[in-house]
Amino acid sequence: MAMEYTVKELDNDKEIIVTGDITFKDHSRFFEVINLIKAAKNGRVWLNFGGVEFIDSAALGMLVIANEEGADNDVEVIIKNAGGKVRSTMELASFDKLFNFEN
Repeated sequence: MAMEYTVKELDNDKEIIVTGDITFKDHSRFFEVINLIKAAKNGRVWLNFGGVEFIDSAALGMLVIANEEGADNDVEVIIKNAGGKVRSTMELASFDKLFNFEN
């Protein structure tokens, strides 16, 4: 299943609820998420990955860009509810050094 997302506004912050697999094919769709992160100046954005079962190396690259755009715009990007293979993949890529993780 291709990546989908919905946005939940939380005062100055946002929670982006992501579902489906995130792969290279979702490149343009994920950049919509990156634009939401850039627009959240001086806030926090939670990427809720509770509904994501698979990410590939392209998705990891997109997350690095999301983190960089967040840092450039004073936005804290937090990974929420990443579990199973998704969490393992992120930990193998040392994403715990780039992102805060929440359950």
